[in-house]
This record gives sequence, structure tokens and C-alpha cells, in this order.
Amino acid sequence: MNFLQFLSQSRLWLFSIAVFAVFGCSSPSGPKDSVGLSTPSYPLPTLKTNDTEVDTAAMAFNIAVGNLVSNIRPYKGGLLNEETPCLLAGMDYYGPWSRDAAYNCMNAGSLLFPDIARKTLLSQMKKDEKGRLVFAGEYWDNNILGYTFRQHATMHNDDSLWMLGKVALKNTLADRERDEFDSVLGLFRGASYFNDGISGYPDLYARTGKYEGGQWVSNIKKWVELPENAPIKAKKGFGLPMMCLSTNAIYYQAYRLLAENSDGESRKEYSKKADALKAAINRHLWNATKKQYKYFIDPNGDSEAQEAMGLAMVLQTDIADEHAKDVMQNAYITAAGMPCLWPSYSRYTIGKAGEHYGRHSGTVWAHVQATWARATLKHKRPDLFLFEYTTLTNEIFRDKQCLEIYHPITTLPYGGMQEDNDGKMSLWKSATVQTWTASAYVGMVLTDILGLRIDGDSIAFGPTLIGHFPHLRLQNLCIAAMQIDVEMIGSGKQIESISLNGAIVPEAKLNKLATGKQKIIFKLKL
Repeated sequence: MNFLQFLSQSRLWLFSIAVFAVFGCSSPSGPKDSVGLSTPSYPLPTLKTNDTEVDTAAMAFNIAVGNLVSNIRPYKGGLLNEETPCLLAGMDYYGPWSRDAAYNCMNAGSLLFPDIARKTLLSQMKKDEKGRLVFAGEYWDNNILGYTFRQHATMHNDDSLWMLGKVALKNTLADRERDEFDSVLGLFRGASYFNDGISGYPDLYARTGKYEGGQWVSNIKKWVELPENAPIKAKKGFGLPMMCLSTNAIYYQAYRLLAENSDGESRKEYSKKADALKAAINRHLWNATKKQYKYFIDPNGDSEAQEAMGLAMVLQTDIADEHAKDVMQNAYITAAGMPCLWPSYSRYTIGKAGEHYGRHSGTVWAHVQATWARATLKHKRPDLFLFEYTTLTNEIFRDKQCLEIYHPITTLPYGGMQEDNDGKMSLWKSATVQTWTASAYVGMVLTDILGLRIDGDSIAFGPTLIGHFPHLRLQNLCIAAMQIDVEMIGSGKQIESISLNGAIVPEAKLNKLATGKQKIIFKLKL
């Protein structure tokens, strides 16, 4: 047993994280990197939400922060030529992974560990065979990194990072346009976001051959290598023929991002492509009869399954603006929250009714349910947000860690069923101390409940769901050279007054150049 396994199994990692948080350096800021980012070295943020002895939400938040720290480990890859502390995907994973890195930095990493997040993002870039800078990771969804590069750069005034990200995004997107864009339908081919396992696809895509070294037979990319699939695979590009909701939403976001950060003809061109892709998504993937988006369209047969991340992404962007109400109203949600894909495929629903589900279908992946929840809050559905938030809070509190996947009915940790390399159906594990579960949960508290926004030269808070958290206290949130405390006192669902360091102010806004302790108090009224 190695040291990391020992810590994970014995839960001593919780103690080690607590020691780090309490006894970290007391200086107001840590060392700065080449672009002037400051890595806070005083205690990590902590939360209180009530005055009782057992504060479930507070403990869940503090556990999530601890899980994030425990996954900062040395890594070498991408543009990192030597081992450097990065935010890895989880205790059971050996690297950051592109989509994980994007979400973990986006949700919390860039805020709490700016220098480490920056290095993590650099680890997910590479030079291609022509020497061009591109994003690493799965070809169908690695463009999601572009948004995170831009967010991090905006948060920390790091123009040099965004310039790298912009170049990589342009090159990666151009490659996908060349290889995977269907000019007739106006959509991109490729697997769906994060669903690299065949348990996220119909029976046709479970034909992946035998294990002969390299990729697992459970990986969707193996499908194109099987000779019997040659007649029905895409003739251009990698070969996966499906056109998925989430994947195309990522491409749409990439076009919008480049349009907003370009000038002249380039701006017009990217805007035009974004508009055309949005129209194609709504033309081909919207089911007007069911009033819900399809999972994918495919020359071998479409799928009407409910893809949670796809729904979240079209709600987060403006793709679903005219359909948003129907999307939320018609979504199927399990006892454990929004399932990653519903329903699960029959080859995985073995055992007694409701006992087993596919690893990538039927189960609840915490980072997916959190993204769905945050998207619904944007569209004024606090009830949907609170259900997902409360469910995940109780699970983290119960398990004393952030796990990867949960059973949709029992809510217990559950990895789901999927074929293994022996061709047998196996129950997989729910990975432990999972980073994107932790980062998603921290993001829900900071960005959605407290309304934290960092843009330009300002840092602002605009709490939502006020009536649900009347005694909330966030302490030791370290941003730049500041140590910020935020508190809500009183009861009620309206803000009566806002004070900053004892002075009444019209809004809770701080200048990025401020230093030292900053105390914000929201006084509530009925």
C-alpha cells in the first residue's frame, strides 16, 4: 500500500488537510509567479451556515475544500517540462485530465489556488506534429478549456495566459472544423462530454472488440477500430458518427468566446458561425413534441435520452433561451438528483428492479448535477438548485468525502455497471476524493449562493437564496492580497443594508488592489 492509498483508506487525509488549513503560513500572501499572481498561504476558507452543533452544509463545504487541497500533487505534462504541483482529477487518478482540469479550475481552483490552477491549465496544452499549440485531451470536448483559460485570465489580469489559450483554442477548433464538422447538418460529430465509457451509449456502440493492450474495451474510442463497424462509422475524421447536444454546446461556447475576444472580420466570422451552430442545434436536436432536447442525432439512429450536461450547457448559454422553461419542467430527476443520462440502457439494468444502472447512464455524477443545478438557478428555479445542492450536501456529509458517482435511488456511492476488459459486465467503483465533485460544490457556495463575481478591477458579492441561509458566515476567503469574511445576520429574504469594514455601502464590491482583512456584512429583513 502506498502512502496516498493509506491516507485515503484511513481517512487520515482529513487530519492532514485540517493541519494544513490551520497551521499554514500566516503571511498575507504567498510567492508570486511570473505574471504576478499571488498564491494565498494563510488559512483556507471555512463556512458556517447556522449556530447549531451539527452544521451539515458547513462541514460539507470544509470537506470539499480539504479534498481539493489533497489533490494538489506533482505532475509533468503538456507545457510543464518538470514536475510541478497541479490540481489532479482525484485521489484515484494520476493526472489532471483536460475536462477535469477545465471544470476544476473554472469552479474553484482559479480562485483558491491561482498559481496552481495556472500550471494545471498549462499542463493541458501541447504542440502538435506541426509545432502548433493545441489543447490536449479527448478531441470532442477539449475546447471547453478555452472558456477556463479566459475566465482565469480575467480573474487575475493574466493576459499572457489568455493569449496562449486563444491560440490553442483557434487551432484546436480549426482542426475540429476540418475533421468533424458536418456541413450539411451544421453540427459537429463526436462523443458526448465526459462520456468516454460505452455505458453512455446505445447497444450499437457497445461493440468495441477485445482487449489487446492500450485502451480499455469500455472506451468509446475503441468502437471505430472494430472492422465490423467500418461500414457505419463516419468516413471523415475520427469515425464516431453521433452528433451530441453537450459537445455541440461546447463548440458554440468556443465560437462565442472567440467572437467576444476578436475584432473586425474575425469577430464577424466567429459570430456568424456561433449563430449558425445555435440554429442547427435547435433545428436538429430539439424535439418539439416532447419539448425536450435529444441526446444526439446519428445516421445509425437518433437518441431521445436525457443528457444532463447537454441540458445544463444549453441553459448556461443562450442556446435554449426560448425553450428553457420546458427544459426544466420536463427534466427527469431521481432521488439522488439529476442523472447523467436517462434512462439507463437495458443491458445494465440487471438484478432486481432499480438495483443496477450503467456507469455513464442512470447514475448521478456529482459534477454534472451541480452544473445542472447552477444552470437552473440562472433561469430563476431556486427549487431545482436547492434540491441538487441539499442532496449533494447530505451525501458529502454522510461519506466525509466527495465521491465521483452516486446511485440514483439509494443515493449511496455507486460506480455503475460497465463492460471490463474480459468482456464481462462488472460493477465499477465510485472514485474517492474526487476533485470535480469538490470543486463543483465549492463553486455552488461561492458563485451561486454568495454570488461571487470577479471581473476587471473588482470583486463583488450578490447573495442569492437569502432566506435559506440567514446565518451564513464565510471566513478566510483569500483573493489577491485580501482575506475576506462575508456574513449574513438577521432573518428575512431581503437585504436591508450592506456594510464593508463597518461602513454602510451601496453594494458589496471590493477593489482587486485592496489588501488585508475585509469584512462584508449583509443585514437581512423580513
